[in-house]
Amino acid sequence: MLKDFSWFSFLLYGAMYSAFVFSGEASKDGPLIFSRRNRRPIAAILGFHAVFLAILLESLRLAAYFEPSLPDWMSDKAGRVGTCYDFFFVILMLIMGFIERRLIVVKADANSPDERENYS
Repeated sequence: MLKDFSWFSFLLYGAMYSAFVFSGEASKDGPLIFSRRNRRPIAAILGFHAVFLAILLESLRLAAYFEPSLPDWMSDKAGRVGTCYDFFFVILMLIMGFIERRLIVVKADANSPDERENYS
């Protein structure tokens, strides 16, 4: 999967990553990232996401160059699932998503006034 460069795979990985990061916004508890409970402004949230998305897509582009130098056990296809290298890349993508979620959510304290002016 990571062997060949294609715009479709870039779009697919970017969409999966964005869906993972913002998946909690459709929960029954209501949105958290784009709500007043989050003190971080929307421009900063989208900026963080753009940086993490650029890192993900650049690592996807570089992954195609690293795969030929890997040992066979990492790059051989294991049935329908994919290669071990693909699995590690998806795990890295999930870890990046968790880190991004931790960075973009700054909960407002219930006792303090709204501090959105400080971040504008």
